[in-house]
Amino acid sequence: SLLENGEDPQEVVARCLAAISRRSSEVQSRSLLTGELGLVTVEMSNNRDRPVSPGDVMFTVSKLSRMSQRGDGNLTFDSDVGKIHSDFETGSAIFDMGVEDAKKLVEFSKDIDAGGAVFSILRERSIERGSNFGQDRRYNRGGGGRYGGRGGG
Repeated sequence: SLLENGEDPQEVVARCLAAISRRSSEVQSRSLLTGELGLVTVEMSNNRDRPVSPGDVMFTVSKLSRMSQRGDGNLTFDSDVGKIHSDFETGSAIFDMGVEDAKKLVEFSKDIDAGGAVFSILRERSIERGSNFGQDRRYNRGGGGRYGGRGGG
């Protein structure tokens, strides 16, 4: 049987699909935010019910990275963070990071009080289509001019 040696069934299926499609049998990680290869998406939440901002992510990851480099060298990681997205409904933030650095960040931060920061690697992300789905927030379509009307006079 394919699963006798305790492998994750999803990994086995992913390798089989890669082999069928004549691609590498190696499964590569992708960002859930951008689809970029070699990255994982990490969630930072706060167990003290504080909302997490992109600035909080940068500050906390940078501080933890510096702390990890002062340690025994086993869990050292860089503070290179990619795209950051705030989730205003949950109060958490998700961001991209290199696979190995993200694993080390999660492991290193488990036993450290970093102001209530909690890190986890996301395996999937649900997408909600709200009332503003598809609208470009940078440009307010319709209603130009001083009073927001269509012009005329």
